[in-house]
Amino acid sequence: MWALITLCDAPDEFSFVQQTACEAGGEDGGGLHHDDWNLLTADERDRRNRWFMRHGRSPIGGLGLSDDLLVRAGLRVVDRGSPDD
Repeated sequence: MWALITLCDAPDEFSFVQQTACEAGGEDGGGLHHDDWNLLTADERDRRNRWFMRHGRSPIGGLGLSDDLLVRAGLRVVDRGSPDD
């Protein structure tokens, strides 16, 4: 999570995040991925629906980081899926 916040708040630290991800075995399948809505419990789906209605986006989506940036940084991020994903 620190890497996402760093990319959001201090984009000039991109090289540091990228190097750290590489040293940690950054994945080739980097980028933004969504979990499977259909595998969630009804309670979790309801909770997420309330979040989306209140905020209009997921917590990761609120950071405004592009998929391309995450791929280049070598970060694989699993975000909250929605019924449309």
